[in-house]
Amino acid sequence: MATKTEGARRRATPMSLELIGVLEWRRSMFERKFGRPPRRGEPLFFDPSAMEPTRLPPDARRQAMEEVMALIGG
Repeated sequence: MATKTEGARRRATPMSLELIGVLEWRRSMFERKFGRPPRRGEPLFFDPSAMEPTRLPPDARRQAMEEVMALIGG
């Protein structure tokens, strides 16, 4: 029996240069904080007070995303 996603192609969503810049900036913040690049599955929007990469709580994550959207004009 075939699943709905079997044989489906993934579509890449183009990113604006502004969004790419924000992601690079967040990556550099991660590297400064933890001394290494983020590993797969680790948050770029992390709790800066945590000693290990920890996701921001939902409200703080929402606020951070709203700030990013404002920066890139979304």
